[in-house]
Amino acid sequence: MNTEFVNDRQVGGSHYRSDYQHWDWVTEHRLGYLEGCASKYVSRWWKKYGPVKGVEDIEKAKHYVQKIKDLHKTGLAVTGFSRLPDVSMAAFKTMQFGQKNGLNEAESLFCWLMASWETEASLDECLAILDYIIKNPQKAAGGRGGGAAV
Repeated sequence: MNTEFVNDRQVGGSHYRSDYQHWDWVTEHRLGYLEGCASKYVSRWWKKYGPVKGVEDIEKAKHYVQKIKDLHKTGLAVTGFSRLPDVSMAAFKTMQFGQKNGLNEAESLFCWLMASWETEASLDECLAILDYIIKNPQKAAGGRGGGAAV
């Protein structure tokens, strides 16, 4: 399979394209389905519709984190460090992913926590980040995104 070709195209527009695609970051760090979905929404929330309508994606991310937390309480969630092949490289690559996708510090931290979470406290920190964005979407977007054409 030619992954360069796959990464060079996007179905339905170009508002998510970057030099470091979300799905590449997710697979490199062996994120689970729920962590991958939550981080996807956070890394793209302002790009398609702008910060006001985009906050719906933050609500979706919050729902995924709540599910992870629920599964963690029952012992069914796989924590982050046990998945990561190289923690220091994962931290560097997550920082790089954030830079290449225009993430702010809180969004980058959220992605790192999705890759590396170990405790309920880490998941609570994720929820706090999401609650801040939900309450302050314009400020959280920081002038990014105005809504791409769909």
